[in-house]
Amino acid sequence: MTLTTFQSIFLIFELFVSIAVCWTIASMTMSMWHGAPYVRSKSDAIDAMLKELNLAKGTKFLELGCGDGRVICQAVKQYGAKGRGVDISWLWLILANIRAWRMGIRKEVQFVHQNIIDVDVTWADVIYIYMMPRFLAKHGQRIFNKAKPGTIVVSNTFDIPYLKDKYVKVLKPNSKSELLFYRL
Repeated sequence: MTLTTFQSIFLIFELFVSIAVCWTIASMTMSMWHGAPYVRSKSDAIDAMLKELNLAKGTKFLELGCGDGRVICQAVKQYGAKGRGVDISWLWLILANIRAWRMGIRKEVQFVHQNIIDVDVTWADVIYIYMMPRFLAKHGQRIFNKAKPGTIVVSNTFDIPYLKDKYVKVLKPNSKSELLFYRL
């Protein structure tokens, strides 16, 4: 029995879809295991945070757990920041690179495959993070004690216990978002 051209194409399509689904599930599982599942930052929260930060051109903006890169790309595109996004998931980093390329800022932003607890944060002027409370409580000191004095840290939704004495303010751009600002 031979396959028709249509059947062959359909089998190849099914194979690619199966691989994509398995890759997505594995990627999300790895992200969840290492700190947080991918949850998109709300557009109005990103806008409000970047407006509040009023980034100067060349500000070094680091996003820990960058996912698809929407926050870092917006900071680079709208404010001329130097961007670096870090994520443990190859899938999200591929999507982040595609986003940066589509926005025309691929050369202005760098995406790094790394566990965020091992990132050198001394480079950054601003650090944005959206991680689960247990991750922030367990790893906050390890991550932020290396940052230089004056660095601004913005945490989406969750308090960073290690930085309680560095708390500056909270911004509530909508009923579901809360951005906590810290200055080291």
